[in-house]
Amino acid sequence: MSNAASLYFANQIFSPNVMKGIYDVIEPEYPDKLRLQGSFFPSEDYSSDEMIAYFNHNFHGMTPPTALGADPMQVGIPGGFYRGYAFGYWGEFSRFENKDLLQVKNPEQPYKADGVTPNLWGDMMMTQAMAHQKHRFDTFKEAFVGQLLTTGNFHIFGDGIDNYYPGPGATNYILPTHYRIDCVTAGSVSPGGWTTGGTWATAASATPVHDLNMMLLYLSQTLGLQVNEIWMSRTAAQYLIDADATAAWIEQVPDLSRAMLTVESGLTALNKIVGANISFNIEDRTYPERMLITDNTVASTSTTCTVDNDAPFRGASSATVMFHKASGTNAGEERLVDVTIASDTLTFTAADLDISMQPGDFVIYNKRFAEPEYIIFKTTRSDRQRFASVPCTPDPEQPFAPGVHTYSQIVVRKPNWFIVGGTYFRGGPVVFGQGGWATLKVYS
Repeated sequence: MSNAASLYFANQIFSPNVMKGIYDVIEPEYPDKLRLQGSFFPSEDYSSDEMIAYFNHNFHGMTPPTALGADPMQVGIPGGFYRGYAFGYWGEFSRFENKDLLQVKNPEQPYKADGVTPNLWGDMMMTQAMAHQKHRFDTFKEAFVGQLLTTGNFHIFGDGIDNYYPGPGATNYILPTHYRIDCVTAGSVSPGGWTTGGTWATAASATPVHDLNMMLLYLSQTLGLQVNEIWMSRTAAQYLIDADATAAWIEQVPDLSRAMLTVESGLTALNKIVGANISFNIEDRTYPERMLITDNTVASTSTTCTVDNDAPFRGASSATVMFHKASGTNAGEERLVDVTIASDTLTFTAADLDISMQPGDFVIYNKRFAEPEYIIFKTTRSDRQRFASVPCTPDPEQPFAPGVHTYSQIVVRKPNWFIVGGTYFRGGPVVFGQGGWATLKVYS
């Protein structure tokens, strides 16, 4: 995630031509936009921080009589332990200038019935902006969960600072190594203990069905975990079906050959091999990340552009992005451009960007919620994690309560004034114990 997309970004809600109303970049309204969170990290509200605890229990029983005629004594449960969590505040705000609130007209009905009195749009603009903030917050949580489930950490850029969860750097992971298996390199998989053909991207040598079955055996026999769902990208699923080893196996069963014409039907057929109680899910959704342009480019001449951060790319060396004009003569125009990435500098072919860009324009990168090279194995112990909401309050006169809060504040700096409206939330992902999921990296 980036500062330009979410998290305390002072949204430039209004274009210079205010009659065009609100613009913003938000994730499309998928009917299942919270599917990863709902399946792996269901939301749970806690009335206090102390409610988030995990106690270890053990066997208890009765002692033999210690004296003639004495009753047996009950052995108490050994002392458990309390696990506390420190949560962050997540949110964003929008700033509404007085001139906009007092002058912007409703673009659908600029004037009232008399045709003279302006039909001001201030309240509606604030309402719509707050709705967008709530929607972006849902997008943020789903992206947060998707990254934790696949790469094992989450990277966000805000206020000029790179932040990582669960640790201070890109090499801190929420899962120990024995839950994050890698079969990209041919040979022995460790931990895991099986021999793999290597990356699934090489059809001639890949052994995807074997890798899946051996991962299931490793999870059940070594870690004691039973898998009930397998999640993968469409790319990984296609690699699985296209592998020569898979084709050779299918050719021996003509009925399966007819059943594997599409990715979905192919996974349904493969379900009979890996287990009747395991369901396959395709996760291929994306959301738009926005990076602000910080320098000027000249149409059809410049070959580089600097953005405020490169966090959305997660170390990728190349990508296809959309350059978007926020204002000026070409406001609203877009160009789809292939770029190479070196830190905050994007390099491209001059002819591909035939409009000039200025600071304040932005670059859009459609990023996956879950990284495509990882297979996610959901186990029957997914009760071990939650996306927790703990109490907070936007006003000292209001009680503490969990959930997403909204606030507004008038700031007067004479002769001008503005209104700030925002949403925020206190909480984050909680993993009470390992074993809710594991990952298998199958290509790079």
